[in-house]
Amino acid sequence: NAALISNIVNALPPRVSVIISVNDKKSFTVASNPWPDRVSFLELSSDKDFTIWPQDPFVVVRDKQGQSKLVQSVRFERADDSMLARAASEYLGWKHRSSSLLFEGGNIISDQRHLFIGANTIRYNAVELNKTDLEIMQMFERELGRPALVLGPFPQPVGHIDMILTPLGDRELMLADPAWGARLAKKELSESPETVLAFEQLCIDYFFGTPSVSAL
Repeated sequence: NAALISNIVNALPPRVSVIISVNDKKSFTVASNPWPDRVSFLELSSDKDFTIWPQDPFVVVRDKQGQSKLVQSVRFERADDSMLARAASEYLGWKHRSSSLLFEGGNIISDQRHLFIGANTIRYNAVELNKTDLEIMQMFERELGRPALVLGPFPQPVGHIDMILTPLGDRELMLADPAWGARLAKKELSESPETVLAFEQLCIDYFFGTPSVSAL
């Protein structure tokens, strides 16, 4: 993932500080850094196995005094990702607490006015906690301090709403355009079928590397 992370870091504006969680810092070299301390490394134990989606086990909230804290899902079972919230909060000097609810950060986003929560998250908690969808929505509102808008249908066609929706504030939302994505995919398939085939094989190798996955 070193090359992938390099592309992300180099594409971000210089004003954005980046913390990279690693269990093998030797994979990374800061070739040039005209903005001192812009890139830093959160080193984790080499025996920990975490994924490239570190935001999923938690959400970031701010209290009335403007202090940031990480709120972690009560349970998160993917690899060792559940350790990331506590490690990040200790590194940043932020508070950390566990929620009473189950969620993935990618399925909860917000602006200054509302929470946007994917319907999968609401229904999953309703089943797990033996409550109604409305009760779960109200629990999220109390937990995270915003009125909630639940986005469906259930089940969601896209598992994480942050892949298609970005709140911009001031009552504006930016939505992904699936038709444009389909045109790009068709163009790539026509112009570079070898690249598409290599990507598909990479996905197969990655996902079928997990014994519990038997079909895509």
